[in-house]
Amino acid sequence: MDDAARDANVAIVRKFLDALDASDLDTMYELLAADGFVFEMPYVPESLGRRIDGRDAFIQFEREIPQLFGPEHVHDLKADTLASDPNEVLAEHGVTIELVSGGDYANRCISRFSIRDGKISRFVEHFDPIQVVIALGGKVETPPMSS
Repeated sequence: MDDAARDANVAIVRKFLDALDASDLDTMYELLAADGFVFEMPYVPESLGRRIDGRDAFIQFEREIPQLFGPEHVHDLKADTLASDPNEVLAEHGVTIELVSGGDYANRCISRFSIRDGKISRFVEHFDPIQVVIALGGKVETPPMSS
């Protein structure tokens, strides 16, 4: 695969994350594979749902997010394809969100996107779930270290 194809796959991911930043559901929808799309958040609390199957279900999830979170602001984006597979794109970025409750949420994300026929077929987002729990009013306590 040539550099132009690699650049095109990175551009798809950048466009998707720009749409996420702008809450542009129509653009996100158009960039996702019509069949077989999967979204995963492996480390979130199970009650938030770790996997969403299907483009329509993902867009519905994005429609429901404003019940808890305000607009998502993506910043400091770095993205590149894997050397071994140019259809796999890794992206690292920061995210800040003002919660509907008035609090703030900030995190760093590392995401992997699988591109098939110019569409995103899989989106896996890794981030610190403790920050989500705290932002939603939860608490994480660690046991004291023994000496």
